[in-house]
Amino acid sequence: MSTTPVKFSGFEDMAAYLSAQNEKLWNKSKETELLSYLFRRIPLIFGAFLTFFLLCLLVSLCKGIALTSINQWLQSLQSCFTYHKTWFFVILGFNVFCAFFCHVGAPVNSWKFWRKKIKVVIVPFLIQFVAMLCFIFSLAAVQPLIAGAVIMGTVTVTSMLINRTLGFTRRYERYRFFSTRAKQLAIQFRTLEEMEITCTELHVRELAALFEALASSKHNATVGDSFYLLKQLEKRVAEL
Repeated sequence: MSTTPVKFSGFEDMAAYLSAQNEKLWNKSKETELLSYLFRRIPLIFGAFLTFFLLCLLVSLCKGIALTSINQWLQSLQSCFTYHKTWFFVILGFNVFCAFFCHVGAPVNSWKFWRKKIKVVIVPFLIQFVAMLCFIFSLAAVQPLIAGAVIMGTVTVTSMLINRTLGFTRRYERYRFFSTRAKQLAIQFRTLEEMEITCTELHVRELAALFEALASSKHNATVGDSFYLLKQLEKRVAEL
C-alpha cells in the first residue's frame, strides 16, 4: 500500500481523488454483494417454513387437537410430495423462468447482466431447493413437527448470526454508502470550481471528514461484529 501523502492544490485535484476513491469503494462493495444477498435471503425463505411449523405447533396446543394428529397430517404431506414430485420441480422451474425474464437491466451479452441473473435467479432457486428438501426430510421424521421446527429454526438463526458476526451486509452497505457520498462530493467540488469559488481549508476538512467517518465506521463494525456473541452472552449473564 502506498504511503505517499496526498496533496491537493484545488477543487480539481480533490474531485479527481474522490472519483478514484468512489470506484475503489464501489469495487470493494461488490466483494460481499453476493454473500450479503445470500445471507439476507436464507432467513427469509427458511423463516417462512419455520412459521408454518410454529403455526402447526400453535394448533396442537388447542383443545381437541392432539400433537399426534398434527404429526400424522404432516406425514401425509410427505407422501403427497413423493407422489407429485414432478409438480415440485415444475413449480421451481416456473419460478426460475419468471425471475429470469421479469428482471431487465443490462444488455444480455454483458457480464453485468449475467452477474445479476446469478444473484436474483440462481441463488434464490438454490435456497428454495434446499429449503424444500429440508422440508420434505422433516416430514419424513418420526416427529415431523419437532424436526421441522428444529431444522428450519437452526438454519434461520444460524444464517442471521453468521451475517451479523461476519458483517457481510454491513460491509456491503458501508462501501456502497461511502462510494455514493464520494461521488456526490466530487460533483460538489467540480461545481464549486465552475462557480469560481475559492478553495479553503473548510473544503479540505470536509473531504477529510468523509474518510475519517469511513475509517471509524469500519473499525466500530469490525469490533462490534467480532464480539457480538460475547456481548450478547454478557448481557444475559448480567440479567441473571
